Order: sequence, then structure tokens, then C-alpha cells
Amino acid sequence: MSTHERRPGFPNPGIGYRIPVSGNPQPCRPKPTIHQVRHGEVSNPNHDSYADLPSFNLSSTGVLQAHAAGGYLAHRDIDRVITSPLARAVQTATAIARRHGLRAEPRVGLMESGQYPGWTGQRWDDIRSLFPEQI
Repeated sequence: MSTHERRPGFPNPGIGYRIPVSGNPQPCRPKPTIHQVRHGEVSNPNHDSYADLPSFNLSSTGVLQAHAAGGYLAHRDIDRVITSPLARAVQTATAIARRHGLRAEPRVGLMESGQYPGWTGQRWDDIRSLFPEQI
């Protein structure tokens, strides 16, 4: 018998078992699949560089996009939904998580790493003139 065959009578038949040299069966768990989703369109009428600013929510189009992502992933096997704590990301993640009876889990470590100093809160149209050496 190969080291990856299933043996009848082992517990939890949905999991394969390896039989190492010692002869004691050990469960073989499938590798997880990670679905990475960017948040939907943001309501940003001034075209600000919002980066890690918390107050930018999804636009009405972004809400539809978030629900569409939830629909696309509805038939996937999803155990957890982990997100940045920024409102736009939480809104998108929540739309996906609800399809699976889950709650979105915010993690500070998933926030954007930042931009050039001074860009955050500036209008994109003004960044080129304010910071020409960084463009």
C-alpha cells in the first residue's frame, strides 16, 4: 500500500491517511485554498489618496461588487474570512462571510503598508505637483 492510500476502517473517511515507516497512520489534511479579494469601489468624490484612512466606505457600486463577490464565492468551501479593519474592506468581507454563515475577522496586520509620506489625504490630481520627485 502506498503512503497516501486510504485504508478502510480508519476514522474520518473524508481525510486521507499516510502510513509512515513506523506503521502508525497519520491524517493527511488537504492544503487550504486562499481566495484573495480586493474591496469594492470606494466612495471618493474628491479623488483623495485615502490609503489607510478609515472613513472611506464602499460606494453603491462597491456594495454591488461586494455582493457579487459573495455570490461568486458562495459555492466555495470557506471556513474563515479575514480582512483589514478599514471600513471598505470589512464591508466587502462581510458580504462574502454572510454567504457562509461566518463573520468577517478584522486584522490590523492586513492594513495597507502606506504610501509616500504626505500623500494620504491629498487629491490625486494634486499629488503630481506637490510631490514631483516621487512620481
